[in-house]
Amino acid sequence: MVTQISLVKAWKKIADKVTPLAEAKRDDIKWGAHMKRDVRTATEVDAFVGAQLKVLRKAAGFSQTELANQVGVTFQQIQKYERGTNRIGASRLWGFCKVFDVPPGRFFDGVEAHLETIETA
Repeated sequence: MVTQISLVKAWKKIADKVTPLAEAKRDDIKWGAHMKRDVRTATEVDAFVGAQLKVLRKAAGFSQTELANQVGVTFQQIQKYERGTNRIGASRLWGFCKVFDVPPGRFFDGVEAHLETIETA
């Protein structure tokens, strides 16, 4: 039979394990410029590449839905790429290159100058 005392002891053991994890997570949230960034987070370069995707899409006369259908993603994913919220993987970038008939380097044209303007601002 489970007693109230045994339940309290069980919860205490769980709390002892969870509390340090919760504190560690809270500390991770407080990272600043001096700390290491999560590698999955989109960067300024990702935002620049997304902006280039939008320029190419509009120049080709595609809607987000039309482009999404051609590369096999949702229009919401195209929105996230264009905003720089999500990173574009290499194989997906290659797919965009094929749709727009451009070399991969086209997505990075001007990125260095863009980054310099951000750093000096």
